[in-house]
Amino acid sequence: MIIKLLLVEDEVNLSLAIKKFLLLEGNFITVVGNYREGLKEIKKNNFDFCLLDVNLPDGNGNQLIEHFRSKNEEAGVIIISANNLVSDKINSLDIGADDYLVKPFDLQELNARIKTVLRRKRSKLADKVTFNEIVIISSDYKVFVNENNLALTKKEFELLLYFITNKEKLITKETLVAHLWKDLAVYDSYDFIYAHVKNLRKKLFLAGARDYIQNIHSIGYKFAET
Repeated sequence: MIIKLLLVEDEVNLSLAIKKFLLLEGNFITVVGNYREGLKEIKKNNFDFCLLDVNLPDGNGNQLIEHFRSKNEEAGVIIISANNLVSDKINSLDIGADDYLVKPFDLQELNARIKTVLRRKRSKLADKVTFNEIVIISSDYKVFVNENNLALTKKEFELLLYFITNKEKLITKETLVAHLWKDLAVYDSYDFIYAHVKNLRKKLFLAGARDYIQNIHSIGYKFAET
């Protein structure tokens, strides 16, 4: 799990130890020692992860979180600080940090926490399916069109998810039945498919989505750019 990481830390010995350790893990790491240089790096580069000290000589590391998130909302952020008050931890987490590690700490623990945050982030991304203005959160059975929640039945949700995960492909009626209704043999008519597709298409249209569902005469459907 190799990453590009920014470390903003003014304690030279600590920053050198962290850099050496994470380089041995195969990561790419940029180290700066103050708020101004941290902000400069965030604006100039795209990082997968950021380690931030709170008490910097020219500013508060918490204030860099918002700048970092604006470049990469899905990137990881861990605060490393000597501040051990619960209120400090809550403040950093509320602002947008993924974790808070109190100094002094073991470098193995820091590495484990980085990996944990990355796994959580990547698991979340895998759960999110996007096609232009349509976003599906599969674990929550939620669909958003232009960031507005769209209410679908369970079968409409499964149909849309199947369409998007197989976008640009020709999907036969038989394939839809086999995937969503399992037992192909019990059906002698596909009228129920037409009804579900019609209802799904109508709901998407009313929600402001473009019409991506293409009818392929006598064969099935394709979910694609028109």
